[in-house]
Amino acid sequence: MIPTFHTVALPVRLTFHTAMMEVNEPVMQTAMALAILTSFGLAVLTRGPSRWLAGGAGALVIVVGVRTRPAAGAGNSSGAAALGRP
Repeated sequence: MIPTFHTVALPVRLTFHTAMMEVNEPVMQTAMALAILTSFGLAVLTRGPSRWLAGGAGALVIVVGVRTRPAAGAGNSSGAAALGRP
């Protein structure tokens, strides 16, 4: 375990991570969209095994995007509930 991990109080750490994830969300969505577009674009432009690999990479990005999305109505799952916040 990292020695400084327990130095910061849990409420402070969760507040920081919640704010960081809210800022990080649009960046990650943009990065995933670009990964999908470029993978499928490469699949269209290439032939042979490269086409299959690029298409598979695009499909995996879609699976990860769907899998890591919060459930509808789940609200904020970033730790704010642990602090008793909505």
